[in-house]
Amino acid sequence: MVPASDDDGFTLVKAKTRRGRTGHVSSKQISQSKVLEPQKVPEISAVNDVACLSKRKKNNRQQRLRQRTQPEDPDQIVKQQIEAIEAKKQTLRDSDYFSALEKDIVGQIRGFSPLEIVCYGVGSLALQVSQWQLALILLLNEHHLNVSDIMAYDPATTEADALTYERLGVSIIPVNEEAKRKASKRTLFYMPHCEVFLYENLLSANWTAECLLRIMIIGNSLQRYLDSNDAGRFAQQSPHINRVLAHVVSAGFPSEKMLKLRQNPYAFTDTCLQRIEFGSSPTIDLEAIPKSNGPS
Repeated sequence: MVPASDDDGFTLVKAKTRRGRTGHVSSKQISQSKVLEPQKVPEISAVNDVACLSKRKKNNRQQRLRQRTQPEDPDQIVKQQIEAIEAKKQTLRDSDYFSALEKDIVGQIRGFSPLEIVCYGVGSLALQVSQWQLALILLLNEHHLNVSDIMAYDPATTEADALTYERLGVSIIPVNEEAKRKASKRTLFYMPHCEVFLYENLLSANWTAECLLRIMIIGNSLQRYLDSNDAGRFAQQSPHINRVLAHVVSAGFPSEKMLKLRQNPYAFTDTCLQRIEFGSSPTIDLEAIPKSNGPS
C-alpha cells in the first residue's frame, strides 16, 4: 500500500495492483481490507419493529397453547372430553340447579315415560357449552329415566366427538335427519338452543294426534319464538308450531345462577320442557298444512 498525504492532515490509503501501480480495487480486496465502509441500514419504524416482535411472541404462545390443549392423539382428546363431561355432571349433581330440576321437572318427564332419547344440536364436544348440555341429559337419564336407547346428531360432530359419545353410551345418528324424525314410540327430544326451523320440521314429521302425543321436547320455548317475531310472518314460516302452540304445556328450567359458578355457562338459557296435550279429543286442525316458506 502507498500512503499519500492530503491537505487536511489525513492519510489516504490506496491499493496497488500486482505491478505496484495504483488501480481498481476488487471486491475480494475490499473484503480483506481492515478499512470498512459504514453499511447502509434500511430504516425501520421502531413501532413496527415492536409490533412485529409482539406478534411473533403472541403467535408462539398460541402455538404452544394449541400443542398443550389440542393433542393430536384421538384417544387423548376423548379422554379429556370424558373427564370434562364427568366433572360437569358432578357439579350439576351437587347444585341447587339440579335439585330444582328434580323438584319441578323430573316428575313430568318420568310421567311421560320416554322409551328413547334423541339429541339434536348439542354441537362439538370440544366446546364447554356442549359439554354442559350433554352432561345434563346424561345425568337426568342416569338418576331418573334409565333409558337405554340414546341417540345424537349434530353436523359439527368430529371423529373424536363420535368416540366420546360411543364411550358414554350414546349412538350417533348416521345421517342428518334435519329433525324430521317420526316418533314411533314415546320420545324425549333434547334440542337445546336449536333453531326454530328444526322444531318446525319435527312437528311437521309428526303431524298426527297419535304422533304428537308421543313427543316431549327439552329445548327453546316455542312461545318465545312467536313472541319475538311478527305474528303473520311466523304463521307463514312456522305453520305447525303456530297451530299447535295453544296445546303446548311448558315448564321452564331453573336459572343458571343456581349453579353458583363464577360465570354462567349459558348452556340452558331459555330452556324448558314442552309437551302437547289435547285433553279428551284433539281440537286442532290436523289437516295437511302447505309447505312452510321458511328454511327446512
